[in-house]
Amino acid sequence: MSTLTSLGIGSGLDVESIITQLMTIERRPLTQLDTKESSVKSKISAFGSISSALSTLKDAATTLATPSKLAGYTATFADSSIASGSATSSSAAGTYAINVKRLATAHKVSSDTSFSSMSQVVGAGSFTLNVGSQATSIETSGSASLGDLRDKINAADAGVTANLITSDGGTRLVMTAKNTGEAISVSNVQDLNTGDAGDFVALLSGFTTVGGPHTVSSNNTFSGPTEQLGPGTLNITVGSTTTAVAIGGANASLLDIKNAINTAGAGVTADIVTDTSGTRLQLTSQNANELVSYTAVDDNSTDGLDFSKLRGFSTVGNEPQIAQKALVEIDGLAVTSDSNAITTAITGVTLNLGKVGTTSLTVARNTATITDAVNSFVTAYNALNSKIKTLTAYNATDQTGSILTGDATVRAIQNQISSLMFNNSTDTSAIDTLSDLGISFSSNGNIAVDSSKLAEAIASDPAAVISTLGTYGTSFKSTATALTSTSGLLTSRTAGLNLSIKDFDDQRERLDLRMTAIENRYRQQYASLDTIVSSMQQTSSYLTQQLAALS
Repeated sequence: MSTLTSLGIGSGLDVESIITQLMTIERRPLTQLDTKESSVKSKISAFGSISSALSTLKDAATTLATPSKLAGYTATFADSSIASGSATSSSAAGTYAINVKRLATAHKVSSDTSFSSMSQVVGAGSFTLNVGSQATSIETSGSASLGDLRDKINAADAGVTANLITSDGGTRLVMTAKNTGEAISVSNVQDLNTGDAGDFVALLSGFTTVGGPHTVSSNNTFSGPTEQLGPGTLNITVGSTTTAVAIGGANASLLDIKNAINTAGAGVTADIVTDTSGTRLQLTSQNANELVSYTAVDDNSTDGLDFSKLRGFSTVGNEPQIAQKALVEIDGLAVTSDSNAITTAITGVTLNLGKVGTTSLTVARNTATITDAVNSFVTAYNALNSKIKTLTAYNATDQTGSILTGDATVRAIQNQISSLMFNNSTDTSAIDTLSDLGISFSSNGNIAVDSSKLAEAIASDPAAVISTLGTYGTSFKSTATALTSTSGLLTSRTAGLNLSIKDFDDQRERLDLRMTAIENRYRQQYASLDTIVSSMQQTSSYLTQQLAALS
């Protein structure tokens, strides 16, 4: 008997079509399971969107619950190129006169030695690089070049940036302090190998402030060195040291003044310089790291001479790039700072100094921070309310609900959140509820803000407004946090839905195995049917042939 290789050949039936239709009926439980799973996944997604809306509401409530985020102030400068800055919640309203007299500057020094190139060998050596209170040891090997030394300094994080500058006079090592107000110096220079190609000590012992020493010249010109100015006093300041140089003699000349300065040990060298514009007194600092200034006092205003003609001076050439503290007068009170950013002079205010000059600072309460925080909270509350309304809506005409219509968890969330709107704060002031701030319910369950009423409340008692908002903000923050926490209502409900998904997966796996077994059984049954029908057809054919032979 032949073996059938395809279902339906023996019987002539469309067995594959029959089995497909039978299996469609058998798979109805799987289809129903898919529908249930799709519904559960939609609920998980819906609860996820509610959780997201609650998180946004929590963030907005956190702002209300944080007084420092509401009690903001603004810092307004008349000329922001001279000074700029900001104010915090610890500020107080007020107006200040700002006189920036000096900016903090970073110290920059250049090697006294001029090198042939960056590849010139400096040899094996070491030195201590001092920047402010930081001391860093720098050491090189016997074959080290000037470029290698620069890289060693930069890699040491010593508080400076090292560069090589090549001019017509050669290449020099230049170091700039990373922080203003910190002086750079080099000490303990040692040659670790006197037999190598470099003379470390000779090459690196000397560094001079770039642009120094400082030289100033009198603004007024004189007829010559012999012009008489009479008696007076020059108060010469070099760095932080002031020396009073008394000029005696009724007929003291400009030359006498120069000589008196040079013998006074004032830290400067005095010269008389004459050019096409006239003769001037010039003072040069003997220390390249210090600035020079002076004042002139006429000791005899009735002698017909004018010692005060020495008043007023200007820097000659470039001012040296020394480590200098900032100096600013605030309402006439002097404040010094290592940095151009000053945070301790006015409580809660940061001053960023830009240039020398005078300006004014006005610190005022920033009521916009409260208004913005309230509007953000209202927006977040309404977004949550709208989200819940959409997910729980019921169409009475079509008699169809939404994915979360009638869901107990959603009702619980909605009740907890909305009830907080009616909790009174513990404040006893006239501004005690959200209604006092102009916040009220609309007919659709959203809340709205009467901006005029809110502005009036802020203007009348900002502290009470902040206190009331803080009370409500804390309540909403705590509730939203509890609802979205790992043990909260939303998390628990979502976890239960995820367990349902897992159960669906288990059911689907069992049903898939059952469907496979059923389909195999159908195929075996139809295969047997095919064989029987095929056998019967063969017998019928044989009998037909035999009967035909008898006739």
